[in-house]
Amino acid sequence: MSINLHLRSELGKLLEHRSALTPTTTKNLIEAGYHVNVECSPQRIFNDEEFEKAGATLVGESTWRDAPKDTVIIGLKELPVEQFPLEHVHVQFAHCYKEQRGWETVLARFARGGGTLLDLEFLQDDRGRRVAAFGYHAGFAGAALALETWAWQLTHPKNEPFPSVSSYPNENDLIADVKKAVAQGSEKTGKAPRVLVIGALGRCGTGAVDLCLRAGLPTKNVIKWDMAETAKGGPFLEIIESDIFVNCIYLTSKISNFVDMKSLENPDRALSVVCDVSADTTNPNNPIPIYTVATTFDKPTVPVEVNNDPPLTVISIDHLPSLLPREASESFSEALLPHLLELKHWKQNPVWSRSEKLYKEKVATLPKSALCLFDWPTPVNESYGWHFQYLTIIGLALATVTFAFGSIADITASSQLFKIKNALSVCSAPLEVLISLLYWSIRAIDKSLVMPEWVELDPWADLGFHAVPAILLLIDLLFLSPPWTITLLPSTILSLVLAFSYWFWVEYCFTQNGWYPYPLFEVLNRQNRAGLFVFSALLMVVSTAGLKAVYRWVNGKQGREFRRKIEGNGKAEQWKDLLT
Repeated sequence: MSINLHLRSELGKLLEHRSALTPTTTKNLIEAGYHVNVECSPQRIFNDEEFEKAGATLVGESTWRDAPKDTVIIGLKELPVEQFPLEHVHVQFAHCYKEQRGWETVLARFARGGGTLLDLEFLQDDRGRRVAAFGYHAGFAGAALALETWAWQLTHPKNEPFPSVSSYPNENDLIADVKKAVAQGSEKTGKAPRVLVIGALGRCGTGAVDLCLRAGLPTKNVIKWDMAETAKGGPFLEIIESDIFVNCIYLTSKISNFVDMKSLENPDRALSVVCDVSADTTNPNNPIPIYTVATTFDKPTVPVEVNNDPPLTVISIDHLPSLLPREASESFSEALLPHLLELKHWKQNPVWSRSEKLYKEKVATLPKSALCLFDWPTPVNESYGWHFQYLTIIGLALATVTFAFGSIADITASSQLFKIKNALSVCSAPLEVLISLLYWSIRAIDKSLVMPEWVELDPWADLGFHAVPAILLLIDLLFLSPPWTITLLPSTILSLVLAFSYWFWVEYCFTQNGWYPYPLFEVLNRQNRAGLFVFSALLMVVSTAGLKAVYRWVNGKQGREFRRKIEGNGKAEQWKDLLT
């Protein structure tokens, strides 16, 4: 079985130089029978020519959008924030499974398009261990920046922020810079910094510890904590007593805070740098609730407001491995390769199928609001006339305005507003009855005549759009309003004006968009559509007359007496105005 893979560029992530595929892993995939497209990218650490020599086909940036539906799209970081639905299988880090800010919008795009997210963060083996991760280089880079920030604070004015950073070509160059910075800071304090690493036994923590030792810190100055040390629950005094705290845990649920604003009030605080390698900035369970801003290579640190010295800054960069993009990419892609080779039958592969199962579980938790009218990118959202091409939406808008005037009139006891509401009701109630009659009768014959193929409407939402407004307006008319005074001729004129205005509106939108909102209009020719609108106008006239008859029947003698009272009582002139 042949399968197409498409490596997209990290468009929109200007400081992201890593790649999920390298020229080496690309060559291995091609030799295994995969066809690999690689989007050209000026920012990727590997040159386009390196991929081309490996046998890949170079394509333009963002061409993954138009790739065949069975293509697997491979990326690294989350996609740019856009609205259109995603129909492919995507292999990437999406950062939307732990209820991060905006997770509903990100995840809903896959659900709306019928695509699948195979999140790299949650690819696990049979023991529950991640098959590939950037953790080691994240910890390595995070500890490097933390040491440099510590030294910067000691050698520069208090309010001067740590400058921007950029990627290094290799580890040796980075370590050389860190050693230089540590030497400068130690000269000021007379001692090496004390660094506490939580999560020291994992990939990330191992990288942080290795960097500290390779930078020349004494072993005793690198305190390695893991689950055993944090089991007692924080906040921890040991963090406050250290110069640098590097958080390398993998957060899955709520735990006690490691440090908080109250603990920072300790007069013996030595802590001046926190590097949150986990970067759970927007996670509500973040155990370091002393900052709310994610940092970047352009602005690596964010200050924390404390009442005493030393100053305290936080590093929370979610792309730390990009400080060493070549080594990080090669290590990650090599670990991922055995599983990439299984993409030909990914649904049967336990690693990939577990990821798909998790995706479906997360989609099931999406709130209904994530699939609402405004956020759902459809052809209508981007067309001329928007959703007001639909008679249903026009009717809903008119009904909403009618009820709004009625509610305000009830609250303010305004006779003028009530008069406006009563006049609107003459239009909105017959129109909603017409919409309900047409929709449900045509739908009973053939649903595809009134529902475009890309629409999947929840049954309750269907009732809410096409039945509830008519029911509520009928209740308002029959039990909460005075009788209508509109006669046959004005009713006919009003119905014809509404019907033909809508017809002209739909035809004009067609000239702009090239398609009709209701599939039924595509089936009918111009003469048939004219006949349909004439029939609809007449049906609305009948609806108006029928509603008046039902009103008289429901209200009976009491209603007639009410009208005679209004017509004969000069003191009720105000009510008479409302009915005419």
